[in-house]
Amino acid sequence: MKTTNLIALLMLSATMTLSSCGSKTEEKTETPAAPRAAVIEDSEEALKEDISNTYDVKAGEKTYKVTIRRYSDTEKPSFKDEFGDEFYDNRVVVTIQRDTTTLAHREFSLESFESYIPAKYKGKVILQGIAPDEQRCTPNGIVFGVTIGEAGSDEGQVLLMLTIVPGSGDVDIRKDDTPDNIGMSQEKEGR
Repeated sequence: MKTTNLIALLMLSATMTLSSCGSKTEEKTETPAAPRAAVIEDSEEALKEDISNTYDVKAGEKTYKVTIRRYSDTEKPSFKDEFGDEFYDNRVVVTIQRDTTTLAHREFSLESFESYIPAKYKGKVILQGIAPDEQRCTPNGIVFGVTIGEAGSDEGQVLLMLTIVPGSGDVDIRKDDTPDNIGMSQEKEGR
């Protein structure tokens, strides 16, 4: 009799242990995965950007403070990438200063580079960004890498070289034949 009670008690204990493990497993599977919890409801707001970066750029013997502000151009229609995510084209404001004097202040949009964009890319690309390329800077101009490509991609289809002459603000735009070095990081936190 004692053996029967002991076996019954062990079976009851094992059943309760298995039942409690099963409910813990169910709780874990009901918890939503982290990426789903991170989905932003208002995706239009999430895709707007306003990034400002400041760089110290040496050209010849002089050092310039270059500020680049990239922001969404919400006056234009948005673009959709291959996943259906919407993106706005960008506008970029470049300010070049030495000491406290502003030597150049220019604003660029995709239309600023329209004549350099091959027909096969027109209507499919945005102005992804502009960043200084200190290695190419000379006393005659601050050089920037310009990247134009598909919305939502880091790959540029059109790479250009933009030179701004401090003091006059004159601009020279050329196709970048050596895209190995397309400028300083555009994602760097502003100072």
